Amino acid sequence: MGYVDKHLMNGENIIYQTKLNWTEYIKGLLVLGLGLIFMSGSGTFGGFLIFVGLIILGLTYLRISTSEFAVTDKRVLIKVGIIKTQSLETMLNKVEGIQVEQGIIGKMVNSGSIVVKGTGGTNNPFSNIDKPFEFRSAVNEQISKI
Repeated sequence: MGYVDKHLMNGENIIYQTKLNWTEYIKGLLVLGLGLIFMSGSGTFGGFLIFVGLIILGLTYLRISTSEFAVTDKRVLIKVGIIKTQSLETMLNKVEGIQVEQGIIGKMVNSGSIVVKGTGGTNNPFSNIDKPFEFRSAVNEQISKI
């Protein structure tokens, strides 16, 4: 049971959920790949890089598995982080808009950054979200129902 499930209000239903994009793993995979390349020449340095790559991949897995982005019929709920946690819970009637930023690579892998703009001037940015336009559409669809 994740953060979103634990923090649902009575009668609140999850409409859409997403997570961080798989591209978060690229840094760890690159270090691991370099380690494998260096294993043929300098075993010690290559072994060190493999170890570091595996640690990066493990931490990335934890980050992805503990980050949650959800739209319910009442709120937007977002939680990222393991040790240092950033969370956002905004009622739909307090959301002024969702800004999506997506570069060329983001378009290729369907990821991007979102900024949840709420009343009172709050701007909460979240990076490398999987399917950011679907997230925004789900928020807008729920806002249109209230």
